[in-house]
Amino acid sequence: MTEGGKHMPDSEKILEEYRKIPTGTISDALDALKIPSGVIVGGPRALNAHVGRMAGYAYTMQQMPKRQLHPGKVRQIEVYNHLAQSGNVVVIDAGGRLDAATTGGLQVIRAKVRGLSGIVLNGCCRDADEIVEQDFPFFCCGTSPRKSVPLETVGVNVPITISNIQICPGDLIVGDATGLVVVPAEECENVLKKAQYIQKVEQRMEECLLSGGDYMGLRDRIQQEIPE
Repeated sequence: MTEGGKHMPDSEKILEEYRKIPTGTISDALDALKIPSGVIVGGPRALNAHVGRMAGYAYTMQQMPKRQLHPGKVRQIEVYNHLAQSGNVVVIDAGGRLDAATTGGLQVIRAKVRGLSGIVLNGCCRDADEIVEQDFPFFCCGTSPRKSVPLETVGVNVPITISNIQICPGDLIVGDATGLVVVPAEECENVLKKAQYIQKVEQRMEECLLSGGDYMGLRDRIQQEIPE
């Protein structure tokens, strides 16, 4: 989906299609294709689920306890200011720390203005009310008034791990009120096709159930009616 850090022409179309599909359906598609689960369990949750489903390509950041900020290290604001691009979801691994916030309202405003797709923070934010007011997809582990004094950014656009799920730059991140799921970049199109089929089947199942149909054996019958 990406080449040299830039999105290919079909990338935005793929994001549009993923935004139509619930994370549970995407998880089912991963299972059906025997791709290791990309569901993030017990990690960041939607701070403002009312804004709708998020989909974007991961631009990752690794944060660790601060030792010494050396010249040349990338600061978090640089990612929001010019490094991450439209269509990216900034994914920050702050180790799940709950004792300090590593992102606040000003960073979210900059991310929104620049057309980023969302932020996933394995850690805490502050300015929660202001973030909610921005109507911008934001996922975090909690909130804290304390700024990120103990943390520094040690890696940008590198593989990271959240809740035992490896996230690589360019992986597709989808998030909604149910949770977060990671789709490997190389499997985006295959997973999308499978998820769209599952969604089509389940929409037909819903129609049948609403009209009084029996649930037993319903999925098999619908799958025979709608070949993949």
